[in-house]
Amino acid sequence: LSLNKKRQPPPTTNISMFLSTRVSALCGLMPRSALRSGCPGSERHFCTASSPPSAPSPRGSVYIPPRSSVATAVSLQPQRSFAASSNSWFRARPRPHVSEEVLNHWAKFTATPLTLGEMQDFGLEPDLDTVRESALFLMNEIPVRLSQMAKDLECLPANLFATDPVRLVHGWYLTSLSEFINMHGKEMKTKEELDAFTTVVRNTLTRHAPVVPMLTRGILQVKEEIGVDKIPPAITHFLDRFHMSRIAIRMLLSQHSEMWVDVSASEKPNSDWVGIIERNCKPADIARDAAVNASNLCMQVYASTPQVDVIQANKLGDVCFSYVPSHLYHIIFELLKNSLRATVEHHGVDYPAVSHRDFPRVKVIISQGEHDVSIKVADQGGGIARAHMRNLFDYLFTTAPTPDLDTLSDMNHAPLAGLGYGLPLSRVYANYFGGDLKLVSLEGYGTDAYVHLNYAQEQKREQLPSYSHIHQPREEVVWEKDPNSNKNSAGHLSKPSKSSN
Repeated sequence: LSLNKKRQPPPTTNISMFLSTRVSALCGLMPRSALRSGCPGSERHFCTASSPPSAPSPRGSVYIPPRSSVATAVSLQPQRSFAASSNSWFRARPRPHVSEEVLNHWAKFTATPLTLGEMQDFGLEPDLDTVRESALFLMNEIPVRLSQMAKDLECLPANLFATDPVRLVHGWYLTSLSEFINMHGKEMKTKEELDAFTTVVRNTLTRHAPVVPMLTRGILQVKEEIGVDKIPPAITHFLDRFHMSRIAIRMLLSQHSEMWVDVSASEKPNSDWVGIIERNCKPADIARDAAVNASNLCMQVYASTPQVDVIQANKLGDVCFSYVPSHLYHIIFELLKNSLRATVEHHGVDYPAVSHRDFPRVKVIISQGEHDVSIKVADQGGGIARAHMRNLFDYLFTTAPTPDLDTLSDMNHAPLAGLGYGLPLSRVYANYFGGDLKLVSLEGYGTDAYVHLNYAQEQKREQLPSYSHIHQPREEVVWEKDPNSNKNSAGHLSKPSKSSN
């Protein structure tokens, strides 16, 4: 993968709108059509925005994690464009044949959380037996996770679940569940059966690539209809659960898909990679590449950009641990994008003739301790008002202009730009293996972001959400505007009135 300058949107008035496009594309929120293909997905490559796709450039330019869920998911078959006719996505489609009884049967089980060490050890030396064991595990595990997410979607407020985008997403989960159920019971003894199962895995990854922007479209639609500016806490908690489960499913499916690639390859795979896990992941390398990428994008918008210093606090050498590079890249890129934007806007944007060295530097400090790998991104971008700190990790909270709903129909033009998904999703990525993301602001000066990731393999366990609520009796509710508050409120969930029925 490498950036396609021809497909880049024109400079906008706010860098977050433009940079979020690339974050979305690189980290699984947009299909591959937003980027130019060319760099092989089976190895780790570094591509500049200006280099031809057939000639990967050396380390130090743009980090594109090829062993990532997005690289696997969106390169398997042509992705359908949202452009042309967005309404075609919402035309009546037959509901996948999954009865309520079958859905409840699978949803009643508890998902099995894995550690990153277990995933890595299992795929160290992939062969047909390894892929078979993986297929048999996923055959029982994925239906549980898909059914729980489908049931959780049904628990949304009635007017939100009734929107075409949310119903479409719900249908995708039922379709994928149906395909996995159809594979259930097969012994996976032949290569043909394994190939058929891997096809189902890859189809699921491809089908669910546009889930995030589509779900966002549905939420924005209801927000506009009822006239509120925020979303209630219950929907925020739903989105945290939903995105965590989505990341977890894509992690398992991508691991299986990459193992099948390694088994089918004629050459021995790179021993440094186990699926989409890099055994010797160096945060400093990822930070440097994310810095170059973010700086290039900042330069395109403001014609200038602050410099980024990557500093390793450990004196004994590079910080190195086992992790998923695509997850780490997503987090660092988003934090750097925010820091660069804040620094330029705080110190002035009229800098065509001023050197980037006149801006205060953004610093990325990396430290490894006995238990954690910690990353600090520090800027002098003016900080954040204390009144806004409580909203930083709320979905759809942003200081950037919110795009029209119609722009979410075109997956090639920033479907999540200015929608406030960067920080919440980055925290979910950090939380997935037991880490965390926190912000500390000094208003008038700058902001420090702290990323804490577990170092020990056994501590990197999937933090899967609980779905006990989907089995409890529930009353239908709707998302309504509070008549006693202004538009800045989030509204509330209440029983539907007779007039609304």
